[in-house]
Amino acid sequence: MEQGKSKSLKEAAIRANIAEVKRKIIFLDKEPVTDLIVRLEKHKSPQFVFIDSLQYSGITYRQHIEMTNRFRNKMFIYIVQARGKNPYGRVAEQIEFDADIKIFVHGFYIQGQNSRYGGNKPFIVDHMKAAEYGYII
Repeated sequence: MEQGKSKSLKEAAIRANIAEVKRKIIFLDKEPVTDLIVRLEKHKSPQFVFIDSLQYSGITYRQHIEMTNRFRNKMFIYIVQARGKNPYGRVAEQIEFDADIKIFVHGFYIQGQNSRYGGNKPFIVDHMKAAEYGYII
């Protein structure tokens, strides 16, 4: 939602080789939450819903609860703006408590997933770019 159908999103999709799954992915541009719910009710609707960013989407905590309860077999992945290492805003703070897995990414470096399922090990998304942020690899 935040990037919309921008040039940067297109370039990211090319880098990630999205063409391989182009029939299974839909990029929406500023679709209202009510329209998203209608879309998710359809047969063969996406199983993974990426919302970038939670703050920009305007989703309320009540809408989050409604969607996650209504679509229990779908995975909702929120990109959340942060202040330091904490989610920014009341709705983001509330949703954090519902999340099974929380991943903090800064400078192409995942500083350890906060998960009840384990993991919790650092992961480097891009070594060269992480080095530009001062992460010694």
